[in-house]
Amino acid sequence: MPSAGEETVSPLSFRELQAIALAFTMTSLDRTVVVIALPSMAHDLGFGLVAAHWIISVYVLTTAALVLLGGRLGSTIGLMRTFRCGVLVFTLASVACAMVPTAGTAFAALVGFRALQGAGAALMWPVAIPMVTGAFAKASQGRVVALFCGVSQFGGALGPVVGGAVTGALGWRYVFWLNIPLGVLAFILTLRGTPGPRPTGERPHLTQLFLLVPGVCLVVLALQQSAQWGLASWRFCASLCAGLLITCVFCRATLRSRHPQVNLRLLAGRRFGADVLVNCGLQLGLFAVFVNSALYIQEVLHFSPLRAGIAQMPLLVGVILGTQAAGHLFDRTGSARVPVLCGLLCAIAGVGMWIAALSCTSYFWHLPGMVLCGLGAGTQASVKADAMNGVPALRRPDASGLLAVTQQLSAVVGLAVAGTATATHVRADAGPALVDTQAVTAGFLVSLGFLVVTLCGAALYLGRCRTLTGRRCARGAGGHEPSAPGVRPCPFVRGCGELPAAGSWSPAGPRTGPR
Repeated sequence: MPSAGEETVSPLSFRELQAIALAFTMTSLDRTVVVIALPSMAHDLGFGLVAAHWIISVYVLTTAALVLLGGRLGSTIGLMRTFRCGVLVFTLASVACAMVPTAGTAFAALVGFRALQGAGAALMWPVAIPMVTGAFAKASQGRVVALFCGVSQFGGALGPVVGGAVTGALGWRYVFWLNIPLGVLAFILTLRGTPGPRPTGERPHLTQLFLLVPGVCLVVLALQQSAQWGLASWRFCASLCAGLLITCVFCRATLRSRHPQVNLRLLAGRRFGADVLVNCGLQLGLFAVFVNSALYIQEVLHFSPLRAGIAQMPLLVGVILGTQAAGHLFDRTGSARVPVLCGLLCAIAGVGMWIAALSCTSYFWHLPGMVLCGLGAGTQASVKADAMNGVPALRRPDASGLLAVTQQLSAVVGLAVAGTATATHVRADAGPALVDTQAVTAGFLVSLGFLVVTLCGAALYLGRCRTLTGRRCARGAGGHEPSAPGVRPCPFVRGCGELPAAGSWSPAGPRTGPR
């Protein structure tokens, strides 16, 4: 029997855990195989680098725009029902992508169906992590999140090889057929699961969603097309200003609403807010590196799709190893500060070494940078586990949705900014190639700058005993319970003698002390 104040563990059947793992694998597999097949799509359908980035960006953008709705639906109609709908939408959209016509509207149709895939992922992602973390005790949540992230990343690691083999042997359309058996099996496994708790939340307000979607789309449109329009063009200025204005209206309406689409006040919590900022910085720096490196290997090193998929394996294997290491280190220390700082140092060193090796035609000079980048990307496991422990259990669906939307928005913004630097530095004599060494180097330098800024922010704010506004926490000088059981001394946080127990700080608690 749980003691007073202890959070109960929600039941999940083994079939449902299998369905969640399959869905994680399906979405990760789709992202990696599409990146490997991207040059084949571009050459077959006849579009350039900016349009190729849109194939990736529209998926991430739709996920970011609708993931808030997925988190809210999880609180209203139930987590498992929302998850089941997401699996169905993603599977049907994959069929549509595989059957896109080859006529003049092929690119527009592919972009639209990729947006539907993003909508399906937006329904799955914000409810999957709360279901998993809610089914296990807090003492093991770091390992559990790392395990499920590792399962999805294993699918992502297989994606380049499988996608390269399928693209080279059958064509790029068949990479979308890979999702069908996984989606059908995941949907079947959820049909006879546990009913789960009865939803008690309010119905979602779609008016706020109608503000968020155009605002985000206009901002990304301006960033993505800035290489073609120019930073001084009226189209860039109008799109960016209109998008920022609509996004500000959305934030104001959400904060003033009694039943907001997502609780933005969660960002005021020191622990959760710092985790969100670090997660955004990781996505800003590393997502564009993964996409541009896939283009570089095929367009500059002239690898076949299969060889390119094998060549990207060290990067994704490093992500898996980094995820497991970050999860175990988070459980041992009780803080995300140590794994995050170590991971960011690895990522910065990896991108720097990779930039130095871009001018080398030998693939083996790229391996150290790829592995270090992967280890740094695995830091996200500890950040997500720490973010979920930083909010009450009833707020975790909203917190998961907010974490997911900021992560996806950061990824698409990072790709847009780095993609603009890449597109503007492609030499005129590059021929039919989408990128060259000079262009990829410019994109990597932008990503390196994002990672350096993230490291500085993490060192200043993550794991400290102050809120982001400078206020001290309520419990003691360090903000933690001095006699909390299981707390270990922390030599990594200045001014803090002990590490907090998981979930010991609440953003709704009183704050005292000097500003």
